[in-house]
Amino acid sequence: MHLAADYPHRGGGRLGLGPLATAVLRTENRRRAIAGGVVLASALLLVATPRLRHSPALHLFADMRNLLGVPNTLNVLTAYPLLLAGVPGLVLCLFGSGCFGISLRWEALGWFLFYARNVCAAFGSAYYHLKPDDDRLIWDRLPMMMSTSSLLSILVIERVDERAGLSCLISLLSLLLMSTACERVLDDMRLWVVLNLVPCVVIPAMLFLFPPKYTHSRFWFLATGFYLLARFEGLADRKVYSVNRYFISGHSLEHLCFAMVTLILTVMLSFRNIKIARYQFNQCSLDLDSLKSCIIESFWSILFVQGGRVRLVDVRMRALSPALPNSYTLPLALRAASSLRIASAIHAHAFHLGLHAHPDVAGQLLAAYARHGRAAEARHVFDAMPARRTTMSWNTLISAYSVCCDPDSAMAAFARMAAAEYEARPDAVTWTTLLSAHARCGKHPVVLELFGQMHGSGCEGNAETMAVALSACPYAGDLALAKGRAIHGYGVVKGVVKGYLFVTNSLVCMYGKLGEMDDAWKVFRDAVEKNTVTWNALITNYVTAGMCDEAFDVLVQMEQRGGMVAPNVVSWSAVIGGFASSGDNGRAFELFRRMQQQRLSPNVVTLATVLSACAELLALRLGREVHAHAIRSMLDRHSLVENGLINMYAKCGRVTAARKVFDGMKMRDLVSWNSILAGYGMHGLCNDALAVFADMARAKVGPDSVTFVAVLSACSHAGRVTEGRRLFDQMQLEHKISPTMEHYTCMVDLLGRAGLLKDASDLIETMPMGADLCVWGALLNSCKIHGDAAMAEATIEKVLQAGAETTGNHTLITNLYAACGMWDDSKRVRVMTREAGLRKNPGQSWIEVKSKVLAFVAGTVPPSLPGVEETFRVLDGLYQEMEDEKHAVEDGIANIR
Repeated sequence: MHLAADYPHRGGGRLGLGPLATAVLRTENRRRAIAGGVVLASALLLVATPRLRHSPALHLFADMRNLLGVPNTLNVLTAYPLLLAGVPGLVLCLFGSGCFGISLRWEALGWFLFYARNVCAAFGSAYYHLKPDDDRLIWDRLPMMMSTSSLLSILVIERVDERAGLSCLISLLSLLLMSTACERVLDDMRLWVVLNLVPCVVIPAMLFLFPPKYTHSRFWFLATGFYLLARFEGLADRKVYSVNRYFISGHSLEHLCFAMVTLILTVMLSFRNIKIARYQFNQCSLDLDSLKSCIIESFWSILFVQGGRVRLVDVRMRALSPALPNSYTLPLALRAASSLRIASAIHAHAFHLGLHAHPDVAGQLLAAYARHGRAAEARHVFDAMPARRTTMSWNTLISAYSVCCDPDSAMAAFARMAAAEYEARPDAVTWTTLLSAHARCGKHPVVLELFGQMHGSGCEGNAETMAVALSACPYAGDLALAKGRAIHGYGVVKGVVKGYLFVTNSLVCMYGKLGEMDDAWKVFRDAVEKNTVTWNALITNYVTAGMCDEAFDVLVQMEQRGGMVAPNVVSWSAVIGGFASSGDNGRAFELFRRMQQQRLSPNVVTLATVLSACAELLALRLGREVHAHAIRSMLDRHSLVENGLINMYAKCGRVTAARKVFDGMKMRDLVSWNSILAGYGMHGLCNDALAVFADMARAKVGPDSVTFVAVLSACSHAGRVTEGRRLFDQMQLEHKISPTMEHYTCMVDLLGRAGLLKDASDLIETMPMGADLCVWGALLNSCKIHGDAAMAEATIEKVLQAGAETTGNHTLITNLYAACGMWDDSKRVRVMTREAGLRKNPGQSWIEVKSKVLAFVAGTVPPSLPGVEETFRVLDGLYQEMEDEKHAVEDGIANIR
C-alpha cells in the first residue's frame, strides 16, 4: 500500500501547481491560520489573566457539608457509566481497531487514549469521592482533561492532517502535565483553567471550519453538545445542585454527560464499520487499494458525465480506508473529473499528501488540465515532473496547447522534445497533435508543411494524421486539389482509406469543399462502410455547390436505406437550408413540414433557416407558428433563433414584436443589434434606430459595416441629412471602417432625397471605386423625385457610358423621361432596351393558403391552389355586381341632370 508517507513533500522546488490548485491550498492554509490564531489567543489569555490560587472550596460538597473525608455516594455511582462506556471501546481498540474502520496508526492511538482515559476517569472519580481531599482531587480532574485532549487530537487527525493531530496530542499532554505542576507546586491555576475552556471553543469551531473526510458530522455535533453540557454542569456544580433541590449535583451530571459523549462516538465508529462492511459483502481477498481502485473504475464512466458523483466516490474511498486517496485512486479520480474545479481540488489534495510528483498522478494531472484547456497549469505540472519524461507526457502537453489554440507554444514544445537527449522521441501521436494545434487556428498551409516534414523524418503517421491533413487541403491555395489527391493516394497505398471510416468522411468533405463533386461521389460510392456522418457530408457538399436537387435525392436514398443509418436533423437542416438559400422557399417549407411529420425535432439551425425563409416571403403567420414551435421546444432563448425572430418580425412589418424579442434577450451579439437596427431602418424609424445605436455604444458593442448600413438607411428614409453625415464621418474616423458600395448608396440616396443632388453627384465622383448600378439608380431616382432634368441627363449619360445596361436602369430612365414630358427620349430608350434583348422579369405575388405559401405571376393561377374554379366563379360574380352598381350610379346621375 502506497501511503502519503511514501511520497514526502519536496519543498523549495517547482510545485507544479496551477492558480486554481493554489487557491485550494490557500484556503487550507487559511484554515490552519485560524487554528494558529486560536492557539495564540489562548496564550494571550493565559498571560493577561491574573493569577488564580487553589481554594479548598473547589472540592467541597454542594450540600454545604464542609467536613472533608465524607463519601459522596451518588458521585461515586455516576462514575460507573463512564466505566461501562469506555471499557468496550478500549477492548476493541486493543484487539482490532479495524473493526471500527481505523487504519491510521496515530488515529488509533488517539482513540485508545480517549477510551483509556475515560476508564481512568471512572476509577479516579470514584477514588476521590470516596474520601475527598486535595491530594485526591487530581485523580478526578486530570483523566477527564486528558480524555478531552485525545478527542481534540482525533478531530485534527481526521479533518486536517495525521501529523498535525499527533503534534496536537503531544502538545496537549505536555501542557496538561505542566498545568498540574503549576497548580501543585506554584499554586497557579491559570493554565489549568485555560486548558479547560479552550476545547469548548476549538472543538465546535473545527466542526464548522473543516469538512469531514470519512466520519459522520451529525454524531460529532451531538457529542460536542453533550461535551459542552458536561462542562457547564461541572462549572455550575452548586447552582445545579440547588436548582434540582439537592437531588443530584452538577458534578454527577458531568459524569453522565461524558458517558453519553463516549457512547455517541462509539456508535459513530460502529456506523462507519457498517458502511465499510457494505462494500466488503463478498469478503473479497483483494487488498484495500485494489478494492478502492475497482470501485472507482466501476464508477468511472458515470463520473465522467456526472461530476457530482465524484463527491460520493470520495466518501466511499475514505470509508474504506482513511489512508486513501493514494497513487492508485487519485489518477482514476482525475480521469473522472468533469470540471476544472474538481481537477484543481484533487491536485491540491495530491500536493497536500505529497503525491503530486508521483508519475501516475502527475500524468493524469497533466491530462486533466490539457482536457480542460488550461495550458499554463499543464506546463507547471509538466515542468515539475521528473527529468526523464515519457512520450505520453510530451503529447499531453502539446495537446493542451492545441486545445488552447496556441500553435506557437505547441511548436516550441515539439522542438524541445525533439532536441531533448535521453528522452522520448516524437511518434505518430505527437505529429498528429502538432498538426491539430495548427489546424484549429486556421494555419492550414503549415499543417501540410508539417505533414511533409513528418514523412521526411521517417514517421509514417496514422489515420488520424491523414484526416487532419485532409481537413487542411481545401484551404491550401492553388495546389489544394493536387495535395489532396496526393494524400488520398498515400492513404490508399497504406490501406488507411478503407480501414478507417473517418478518413473516408474526411475525403468526401475535402473533395466537396474543393468543388469536385464527382470525386466526392466516387469516394462515397466506393466506401465499404457508411455512417450518418458520411451521408451528411455528401448532402452538405451538394448543398454548398448549389445542387439542391441532388442533395434531396441523397436524402431520399438515405430514407429508403433504413436501418441504423437514417436522416437526422442535420440531414434535413442542410437540405432545407439549401433550398432556402437558392430562393426556393416553398420547397424549404414543404421539407420542413415533412421533417415534422417524421417526428424529428428541429434544432436551432433548422428554425433559423425557416425563419429566414418566412422573412423573405413575408409569411408572418408561418413565422409565428415557428416561433410557437421554438417556445414549445425550449429553443426560443437561443441567440440564433432570437436573431431570426427579430429579422422575421421586422421584415414582416411587426417592428414592435421584433423589439419585444430583442428586449427579452439575455445575451445580445452584434447580429442582434444589426437585426433590430435594420428593422428600424427599412421602416424609416430613424429616431428609434439612433436610440438603439446609442444603446449599442453604451453596451460597449463595437459596430461593423452592416451596422452603419442599417443606420444610414434609416436616416435616408427619414431625410436626416445631418445625422447621416455625422455617422458617415464617425464610421471612418472613429471606428476605422472603410465605406463600401452599400454605404455610398445610402449616402447618395440620403442626399438625393433631401434635394442635395449636386452633393450626391460630387460624392459619387470622390468614391474610391467605380459606382455600380445601385448608386446610379439612387441618384436617378432622386432626379425623378425632384424633376431635375439636367442632372438626370448627365447621370443617364454616365450610366450608358459605364455600360450599365440593365432592365431596372433602362426602365427608370424611360419613366424619368416620361415624367419630364420628354416622350421622344422615352421612346428611344425603350427601343434601345428592346434591341439590347433586355426584358423585365415579371413581378411575383404570393399568398398563404392553409399554412402553405403559393407564388404566382399576374395573369396566371397557382397550379396547386385548391378550389381555384370556385375562387374565379366568386370573383366573376363580384365583378358583375360591381358593373351593375356602376351602371346604376351612372343612370342615377343621368336622371338628376
